[in-house]
Amino acid sequence: GEIDHQYKGAPKAQLGLTPWFDMENRQIETPVIFGHWSTLGLYMRADVMGIDTGCLWGGQLTAVDLRTRQIVQVANQDGPLRPN
Repeated sequence: GEIDHQYKGAPKAQLGLTPWFDMENRQIETPVIFGHWSTLGLYMRADVMGIDTGCLWGGQLTAVDLRTRQIVQVANQDGPLRPN
């Protein structure tokens, strides 16, 4: 398979695409924490954690305590980004 850098939607929403973290040959022992995928939202699994909860678009700002895997979220005070 190949990575589709143009697709920005939720996983499994477009037929034929698989999220990078679900690829069959993914060989990594270290858990990965990632962002920049706000349509995925908060995504927690033993091997991956997606923490982009769309703060730029009016959602919460999310962080994770790496020692405990506890999620910390802060409400967006300003609302969604408004284009100039």
